[in-house]
Amino acid sequence: HAAGCRRVCHPGVREAVVSTQSTGSLKKIIFVDADQIVRADMKELVDLDLQGAPYGYTPFCDDRPEMDGFRFWKQGYWRNHLMGRAYHISALYVVDLQRFRLISAGDRLRGQYQGLSQDPNSLANLDQDLPNNMIHQVPIKSLPQEWLWCETWCSESSKKYAKTIDLCNNPLTKEPKLERALRIAPEWQEYDKRQKEILEKGASQASVDQTKKSGDVHSEL
Repeated sequence: HAAGCRRVCHPGVREAVVSTQSTGSLKKIIFVDADQIVRADMKELVDLDLQGAPYGYTPFCDDRPEMDGFRFWKQGYWRNHLMGRAYHISALYVVDLQRFRLISAGDRLRGQYQGLSQDPNSLANLDQDLPNNMIHQVPIKSLPQEWLWCETWCSESSKKYAKTIDLCNNPLTKEPKLERALRIAPEWQEYDKRQKEILEKGASQASVDQTKKSGDVHSEL
């Protein structure tokens, strides 16, 4: 599980870095964004047959009509490039390490990345655009839609099937993610409560430690 990689790895090369790291006996790695709420057993993704693809991503939802104007992959360059294939979101994906290395997917992605990164306007969101751009050379297994539900793109009726909830940005409302989490995910209220308790406990302990330290200094005087 490499959930922190989006924050640590250089944009666009998370997938390519996999092939250069020592992963021991690991067969698969699952990447999960930090702003994602998991409601299912992730082992399901480990056991999922990727049918020869080196990795699996979830396609963007297509059933919230009011967002049609923001679906950039259905127009211009992306519509022509994908040729009817889905555009996939990078908030969660699973990598078959053996297959990834067997077909030299890392080398292919790195080569494409080097070429595209020379032009800052070539790809707007590299960590997501890169695998979609390379879909003809490095195939993507489309994960079942329930593996990633995002309120911005997915219908409300499909939320009950969600195995993960992604707090992706909404260009219409620009609602802060923590506010959205409290509104759409009932379990987040408990998470938020526990987090505040931990922070308050830490602050209280720090205050006690500081008071004790000050007292020790006075004693030495």
